[in-house]
Amino acid sequence: GSHRERGGAANRAGSTVALRRTAELVAEHACLGSSAPRSAAELDRRITDAAPRLHERSREIAALVDRMLESLEELRGVLSSAAPADWADALESIRAHLDSLRLDRITERSVVDFATAVESIEADRARVRRLPHGGAARDREASLRLAPWVHRAAAALGSSPPGSPRHASASALARETERLRIALHGGRPGHPAPASVIERELERLWATLA
Repeated sequence: GSHRERGGAANRAGSTVALRRTAELVAEHACLGSSAPRSAAELDRRITDAAPRLHERSREIAALVDRMLESLEELRGVLSSAAPADWADALESIRAHLDSLRLDRITERSVVDFATAVESIEADRARVRRLPHGGAARDREASLRLAPWVHRAAAALGSSPPGSPRHASASALARETERLRIALHGGRPGHPAPASVIERELERLWATLA
C-alpha cells in the first residue's frame, strides 16, 4: 500500500492499543466502583453488568479516535504546505488539545472531555480549511497590515507633482499595495502570501520612494 495507507494502518493499530488499554481502565473502574467487591460472585456480576456499557464506551472512543486521526491527517497536510508563522496559533491550539488527550487516563468522566477535545480539533480543521482561501479573520488582518502602506502611498502622491519620479514611485506603491491586497484576499487557493513576505515586498517598494 501507499505511504499514506501504511500511516493510516499504523495510526489505527496505535488507536486499537489505546482503546484496549482504555477498555481495561474502564473495566477496572466499573468493577471496583466505590468499594471493592465482597466476593468472587459479586465481582462476576459487576463485570457482567459493566460489559454492555464498556462495549458501547469503547465503540464511542474508537469513533472519536478515528475522527481525530482523520482531522489531524488533513491538518498536517494543510499545515505542512503553509508558512509557519501563519499557522502558529492553529498549531498551538491543536498541540494543546493533543496534550490534553491522555488516552491512558480515560475514565467515564474524561470520555466527555475527550469528545470535547476532538470537537475542538475539528473546529481547528474547519478554521484552517478556511484560511488559505482568505477567511474573514485573514481579510481583516490583511487590511490592517496594508492600510499604513496605502496611507504612505497617498501621502507621497499628495506631496509630489504629477510626472515627478517620486509621484511615479508612489503610484507604483499604491498599485502594488492594491495588487497585494487582492492577492491576499482572493489569493491562489491554498497559497496565501505570508504577511512577512508582503511587508518585505512593500518595505522594498517604499525604499524607492525615500
